[in-house]
Amino acid sequence: MLMAPNEISSAGGPCKWQLVTPGPYLIIIYFVEMQNGTTVELYDENMQLSREIKQSGVYFDAKTNILNVTHDGVGSFKAVVKAQTYHD
Repeated sequence: MLMAPNEISSAGGPCKWQLVTPGPYLIIIYFVEMQNGTTVELYDENMQLSREIKQSGVYFDAKTNILNVTHDGVGSFKAVVKAQTYHD
């Protein structure tokens, strides 16, 4: 369960994370570092592809409080993840 900002990273090898926040909190993820050739895929709670990330400096605001993150295992990346209350 995600409440405070956290960092996820991979130094190689395929990885998967399921990020979850309580109730009205949505997930924001910011990719701080991405090695060339690295691909991270972001999926919604139904495992529908939401976005494919291939470079650093990218923000993604999830539309729900569940975000599935997969890394293809090529290269490495680092991302900062935080929960944010929904605002219209």
